[in-house]
Amino acid sequence: MADIIKKIIPANDIQHGCAVSHVTKTGDIHAVCPEIKTAATISAIESRLTNRFDDTDYYGTHFKPTIISDCIVWASADKDTEFSDGDPVGTWTNRGTKSYDFTVFCTNAAKRPTYKTNIMRGKPALLFDGTDDILEIDTMGTDLSTLTDFTVMVAFQFVTLTDFATIASFGSHPSANPQIRFFQLDDSSDRIIRSEGKDGSNSVVTLINNGVVSAGVPYVGTFHNDADGVATQYINMIKSGTHTPYNVNSYKDGVTDITELSIGAAHQPDNFSHAYVAEYVLFDRLLTITEKERVERYLCKKYGVALP
Repeated sequence: MADIIKKIIPANDIQHGCAVSHVTKTGDIHAVCPEIKTAATISAIESRLTNRFDDTDYYGTHFKPTIISDCIVWASADKDTEFSDGDPVGTWTNRGTKSYDFTVFCTNAAKRPTYKTNIMRGKPALLFDGTDDILEIDTMGTDLSTLTDFTVMVAFQFVTLTDFATIASFGSHPSANPQIRFFQLDDSSDRIIRSEGKDGSNSVVTLINNGVVSAGVPYVGTFHNDADGVATQYINMIKSGTHTPYNVNSYKDGVTDITELSIGAAHQPDNFSHAYVAEYVLFDRLLTITEKERVERYLCKKYGVALP
């Protein structure tokens, strides 16, 4: 944005001034706007324009994911002001339309992630240690088991890249297959990020495998699944892969329902991720492209992810 401003105005500062409409015979000046000549730096203006997408510091319309209808889960580390840097997180508040929160897996205190400040564009995030940290919602019941179309979005950053590290997943109860894993690393040297569905026998039935990632870099991942069985993965708003047909019953097994969701690992639990997770959003319908991109732009601006 700064480059565009500089091309239009050949100076480092922008002057807020007036335009003269006309001068009367007596010499009076009629101005279109008040004569205000306070300089505003480009960086200050750019900050105001970008922050309007950020629900923590906005100009104009105050945006948050729950403005979009059917946002059943929204957890954001910067909203949990009761935590200090280094605190263990046993409950991550869900600010979506449903009344359940993320809690520590099997009430095991040792499996709690750590609240860390000033991580992604100065915002806090939950640090999962890659060994045993995991949070879950295990009371969703039919809210997940009846899903045929949905959109899930996560703002995350890997600390280290390990085989099959998984950012988030849906699974069955008790913790086992079938499940679907979102934004999971593969075991290649390029570290491709993927999403996959596994049936009740632990066999991969659907796979989207694309999108190279690096450690220490913030990402916004989106998984977009429609009722016709087409799934699409986006990384930083860019489509990185599509799988069709993606029949939800293939990973739900047609017998065992998907009733729980987790963050920090695959649902079994295994494939723990050493990563920061700053924000998690789930809609129980397929967002329109316009809606999807609105939430993605909010997340990208908020966490310092370069927009395409």
